[in-house]
Formats: sequence, structure tokens, C-alpha cells
Amino acid sequence: MLDKIKSDMKYDEEDDMIYRNYETIRETIKGIIDIFEIKIANDDFFYQAGVENLRALHESVIDILELYNSPIKIQKMIEEIRYKENQLTNNKGF
Repeated sequence: MLDKIKSDMKYDEEDDMIYRNYETIRETIKGIIDIFEIKIANDDFFYQAGVENLRALHESVIDILELYNSPIKIQKMIEEIRYKENQLTNNKGF
């Protein structure tokens, strides 16, 4: 089914859909981390384990995007995403 959807789309539409889906996943992961922060102390083992697993999930999503979508525009989006995420990591967040 995904192949049919992809074949009917132009690259710009597909790129926009991919980026929107990535943003949804990213915001969902951030929301789960926020819930952890409300319910569990930051130095708690379960908090740390949960956040590390969410970071791994986030990194896997980016890796899948990188492998599955090779157009230059997607590659540039991924580089931009990685840069922004590194900035957040250095401050707070992922």
C-alpha cells in the first residue's frame, strides 16, 4: 500500500509528508519525556532508562529516513534535523 501511495506522489509532496511524520514522531517522543519528567525524578534509574530508549528510538527513525529516502532534499533535512537535535541535546531535551 505504501508503494502505491508513494508512486502517486511527487517528490515535494512526499518530502513534505515525510518531514511532517518525522515532526509528529519527534513531538510524541518529547511528550513522553515530559511525562517522565513530571512523574519520575531525573536521577531515577527508570527515568534514565526510558529517556535513553526514547533517544535510541529517535535516532533509529532518523536512520530509517536516511536509508529509505535518498533524494538530496531529504538528506539535507536529516542533516538539519541532526544539527538541531545536537543543539537541544547540549542544552536540554533529547
